[in-house]
Amino acid sequence: MNDDEARIEAELRKSRNYARVCDAVLQRVAEWAARREAPFKEQVKSAKRKLHQVCGAFLRNNEFKYLGKALADRIAGITSDKEFVATVIGLHTSTSERAPVYPEFWDRVFERAGIPHSIVDIGCGLNPFTLPWQRLPVELEYHALDLDTGLAELINTWFGLHERVRLAIACDVLYPPPVTAEIALLMKLLPTLEQQEKGSGARILRGLDCGMAVVTFPLATLSGRDVRMEDHYRRYMENLLSDLALHSERLALGSELVYFIELGRGPQAGRTRNV
Repeated sequence: MNDDEARIEAELRKSRNYARVCDAVLQRVAEWAARREAPFKEQVKSAKRKLHQVCGAFLRNNEFKYLGKALADRIAGITSDKEFVATVIGLHTSTSERAPVYPEFWDRVFERAGIPHSIVDIGCGLNPFTLPWQRLPVELEYHALDLDTGLAELINTWFGLHERVRLAIACDVLYPPPVTAEIALLMKLLPTLEQQEKGSGARILRGLDCGMAVVTFPLATLSGRDVRMEDHYRRYMENLLSDLALHSERLALGSELVYFIELGRGPQAGRTRNV
């Protein structure tokens, strides 16, 4: 990292909004901004706009504090798993949109994808906190990847409470670390990554060492508007899958368009659920 990049990164670190963003993301955005032919202040503004794209799905500081308090109450036995999960999923639009179809959402996903003993959830957000509704084997290896350092810590605490291996890490999900797993989850992630780097969706799918990828897209904007998003994402996926010569199945679950993409590169999930 050169001096210009370091100065931009230092400016980004001054903002409370980015205090929990992992180092790799801040460094990548600082390096990108430093390459722009512009005065320093404009480079910093560009970097912040870029980070805003990344952090649009980020928990605000007050929401993060509330999550920490809710988890502490669960650990203390003040609340049950059911009460905790019901509270947590309402903290962010992405998971709250699934509230009407939980836990059926996960039942449908794993009915089609199979029952895994290993998952990599890229850009996981609050997904791991719905673990009780996923009804997966206790020996499940759940690799939860997110750019939020504080969130990764809380997820590991949650995993520990449920006697699961603590496999949540904070990383740049635009360039996720290699993980071998039966199923990769990319829930409402690719649109954000494509904003960061055009073609990143194809690059990430090409690099996954997994048997299947479950990729979802929102069917409406965060404000609830229908702007023909389904048509847009169908065209995007048709082109992407054609370019990669991959086969998939598609279905609508609640407010999401879900693709089950056969990758065939890693271990395969089982096909029966043990209840």
